[in-house]
Amino acid sequence: MKTVCCACRRAKGSVGWKEEAVDHFMGITYGVCPDCYCIALEKIRANYATDRDCENMLIARRNESGGLGLAG
Repeated sequence: MKTVCCACRRAKGSVGWKEEAVDHFMGITYGVCPDCYCIALEKIRANYATDRDCENMLIARRNESGGLGLAG
């Protein structure tokens, strides 16, 4: 089974993520490579920091669940 990044389409190999042709007839699973994960996390944090309603909701949810939630 080959893992392909759902954002940039790089494939995970034995030495990391790289661009390569993927045979779509073999088993494929999708994930997120470390580079795309960092980019997505930066965007989430930027939007999260500017949305106080969302921040307040997440804090309330974290308090209700005993401390689980997003760490900032």
